[in-house]
Amino acid sequence: GGGGGPPCSAYGRKVPCPINLEDEFSRYKGCTAVPNIGYAALMLNGSSCVAWMADGLSPRHVDELLSVASSLASEGSASMAAEWLSRPCAVLLAESTRGRRIAVGSAVGALVE
Repeated sequence: GGGGGPPCSAYGRKVPCPINLEDEFSRYKGCTAVPNIGYAALMLNGSSCVAWMADGLSPRHVDELLSVASSLASEGSASMAAEWLSRPCAVLLAESTRGRRIAVGSAVGALVE
C-alpha cells in the first residue's frame, strides 16, 4: 500500500495512494515530474495515448503540469510539486522558461530544441 504521506486525489476525492511515492520516485533518474513515454510500451494502447508527446512538451504543457501539481499540493493531496524543486526538474523548468521543448522519450527529462 501507500506510505504515510498525503492522500492521492482521484476525480476530486481524496483516496489512499496505492504506492509509496517517495520510494517509487527514488528508483528513477532525472526529473520525475516529467512523463517518460519510453514506458508507454508497458501500457495497453500506450503508443496511441502518448503519441501527442512525441515531439516533447511545450512550455505551455510544462506550465500546466506545474499548475496541476500546485493545485493538488494546496488541497493537501500528493503531487509532483516537491519534485519540481529537485535539481533535475529545476534545470528543465529553466529551459522551458526559455521557450525550449522538453523531451519525454527514453531519456527522462532530456532536452529537445
